[in-house]
Amino acid sequence: MEPLAKALKVSVEELLGIKAVKEKRDPHQAALWRRLSKAETLPKGDKKALLHYLDALVKKKGSPLSRMGGR
Repeated sequence: MEPLAKALKVSVEELLGIKAVKEKRDPHQAALWRRLSKAETLPKGDKKALLHYLDALVKKKGSPLSRMGGR
């Protein structure tokens, strides 16, 4: 079981479901994730406006996300 856990870069406990799997995020994008997490507490209208702005910005920059529909 341990070689499989190492290959998947998780603990044996996470693999067996004993512990929740830790979500690994790119440390270079930590500030973005923090802000997006805080944005979840915004009122519905503000969230909609933020998503609209993000969609427009991503589309403008020609990101691969813009070719996936934005959301």
